[in-house]
Amino acid sequence: MNTVPNLARVENQKHSSNNSSLIIAQQNSESFPPPVPNGTLQTNPPPQIEPNSNPLNYPISPDEVQIKETIPITLEQAIDLARRNNPEIQVSQLEVERTKASLRQAQAALWPSLTFDSTIERIESAIGDLQAQAQQRVAEVTGADQFIDTDIQNFPVTTFTNTFQFDYDLGLGKARSSRIGVAREQMRLRELELERVSEQLRLDVSNDYYNLQQSDGRVRIGEAAVKNARKSLEDAEALERAGVGTRFDVLQAQVTLSNEQQNLTNALRDQRTSQRRLAERLSANELINLTAADPIEPAGSWLLSLDETIVAAFQNRAELEQQLVQRDLSDEQRKLALSSVRPNLNF
Repeated sequence: MNTVPNLARVENQKHSSNNSSLIIAQQNSESFPPPVPNGTLQTNPPPQIEPNSNPLNYPISPDEVQIKETIPITLEQAIDLARRNNPEIQVSQLEVERTKASLRQAQAALWPSLTFDSTIERIESAIGDLQAQAQQRVAEVTGADQFIDTDIQNFPVTTFTNTFQFDYDLGLGKARSSRIGVAREQMRLRELELERVSEQLRLDVSNDYYNLQQSDGRVRIGEAAVKNARKSLEDAEALERAGVGTRFDVLQAQVTLSNEQQNLTNALRDQRTSQRRLAERLSANELINLTAADPIEPAGSWLLSLDETIVAAFQNRAELEQQLVQRDLSDEQRKLALSSVRPNLNF
């Protein structure tokens, strides 16, 4: 029951800047890394990561599916590469271009149209030739050649016609403005969809990158744990040989080493999975493994309160604005449908 009033209130809040909490939310709600004005990060990722130029190429030998090298990559480079290679982003961009062209087509109806039609027609009848030949044969048979009209000839007729037509829709039925409104709202809807897809992709890439950092850290921890467990086993065996240790201590150290080796194996498995998941997300070259180049450090602290966070979410979520645009689109479509029962006047 309260959905429409809430949406209207959110729409009004987007155009006001009097509330100080909204200003704070706008200033502090930038995600990490900060977005650039044109929506694409210019980070120049390593060229080896670029996917194969032929998307239909597939391996035919085992050598073609083996990992060739491991390349470090930063988070900004990963987001840049994902935005360039993601098929969903490319489809959304093409949809935006298509709706922009549709809007220009609808706006063209605001101008008069001038049509020029040129027609050329050449008529040459065979009946006249046949009549002349028939008279000639009759004259030859009857011997009356001197009475034949020699001036009878069959000339072709050529007609050249030019037509100019000037037409202008006076917009009396409101169909023209409704078509422009529908095209404008569709373009806005596609732009918001591109924004939503871009932000979702950045979130997914960031999560995959942080998971890769976490798996890299677990591998380093596992390697250090295996090294310490092996050293403890060596110490336990040395104490046993010296007669000051027990066999139980040696067995316990062996169990600890085995457990740490198993944990390291699991960490290496998770690391390999995270590497391939990130490469898949970036649509990178399938023969390249990726590793995190950014150090593991705090990305920053969230300075907004819960209330300010909720307000920032209402302002920055493209999905909410999509619902508002969809409402306006439906209203324009309703106006376009009503225009069919109104009179229209063309000049």
